[in-house]
Amino acid sequence: MAEPAAPPRARIVAWLTGESVADARQAPARTVLLFLAPALLVYAGFTIYPVLRTFYNSVHTIGPHNVQTFVGLGNFVDLVTPGPRLLEGRRQHHDLHRRRDGRRRARRPAARPLPVLQGALRAN
Repeated sequence: MAEPAAPPRARIVAWLTGESVADARQAPARTVLLFLAPALLVYAGFTIYPVLRTFYNSVHTIGPHNVQTFVGLGNFVDLVTPGPRLLEGRRQHHDLHRRRDGRRRARRPAARPLPVLQGALRAN
């Protein structure tokens, strides 16, 4: 009795992997890996690499001309301990919100949603 013809999927897999059609029917794991590899590479490139690079940057100081110096946890210590840089930044921030006569500026409200919505509707 003759063996039935292989389905098209098995023939394609056999052609891609270089195996015989009979082996291709029994090797779905290789097929899955073959088709998932590009997606996994894209995922790693856009998700895992930025996380690792962010950690690398957090333990280094990057200076002019891309000179990198390892500082360990020094960046985190600077972040949580009050020092002259933190206090200077606070002073500059508060100076931005004061008038020349020393009085505090009135806080401006954020964009009002109704005029923004009306403008968006008029634009269409």
